[in-house]
Amino acid sequence: MNPTKYNPSFSEFILLIFLVFTSFQCKAVSNLSQIEAIEIDMQKLPLPKRLAFMSGHVKAGIELYRLNELEMAGPHLMHPVSETHQSERKDLDKLGFNQSLFVKISHALEKNIKSTEISNMLVEAEKNLDMISQNAGGDPYEIIKFLMAIALDEYELSFKDGTIIELGEYQDAWGFVEVSKDHAKRIPNIMKSKELIKEISALQKYWKEGPLPVERPTDPLILKQLIQNIVFLLNH
Repeated sequence: MNPTKYNPSFSEFILLIFLVFTSFQCKAVSNLSQIEAIEIDMQKLPLPKRLAFMSGHVKAGIELYRLNELEMAGPHLMHPVSETHQSERKDLDKLGFNQSLFVKISHALEKNIKSTEISNMLVEAEKNLDMISQNAGGDPYEIIKFLMAIALDEYELSFKDGTIIELGEYQDAWGFVEVSKDHAKRIPNIMKSKELIKEISALQKYWKEGPLPVERPTDPLILKQLIQNIVFLLNH
């Protein structure tokens, strides 16, 4: 990808002006929905959040695999199988985590096997993540807030001077937002659940090509305000 100076579209420019203006006009609302920075310690992170963290990486990896971006998919799909990320998987086997399935996907990736040849395995992997997530339980409100915070943190790390400088973090952020939609579906209040799914889906559209790199990524300021709105919705 050739880095280019960030030149926002007209609609993004108007939104940026609006966000700057409202940040001064709506401090009360902004403070209520402020996102706190998170330092992740896998040893102390509750299992439901730890699983959500791993799932974000895997979601990004599976999507990239389906897009036949095997080299990009590789690092994300190491989380369910490598020793480096072993702490993320602690006790997941008790919930039904099928690690052998993810090992098979990893081997297919190493052999450059096309996603169409293992499409059933990729679907089964997604179903396995969904099943163990339900078994893990946890407060969906708190899990979504956690995912929103780390998505913003990763996105900000990925962006500088209008370009993507850390592609892995850009893709991780997309994956965390994707997983947050799954947890929004588990909120018992149907109206609240639908509203959150709508807002999270709108947020994800600012990754203009999903987890794929783009020459003109969205300014983090836009994402931050949208995420603050989602957190405000979660808190009320």
